Amino acid sequence: YTRLTDDVAETAILVADKYHGRGLGQALLAVVFTHAADAGYAALHAEVLSGNDTILHVLDKLVPENSVSY
Repeated sequence: YTRLTDDVAETAILVADKYHGRGLGQALLAVVFTHAADAGYAALHAEVLSGNDTILHVLDKLVPENSVSY
């Protein structure tokens, strides 16, 4: 992640196609969320394609109160 503002960081995760469906993206995001929270960030920003239902589902599982905007 990288700092956007004092309390918001931006993150990006890329999982190679051959590793999709193994929970790697979810595990990576969980680690990023933990590290960002420990660093004092109140929120993370990520841009997700609206048709990427898999990552949207992962985000709903990890952060049910997440804010999604298109």
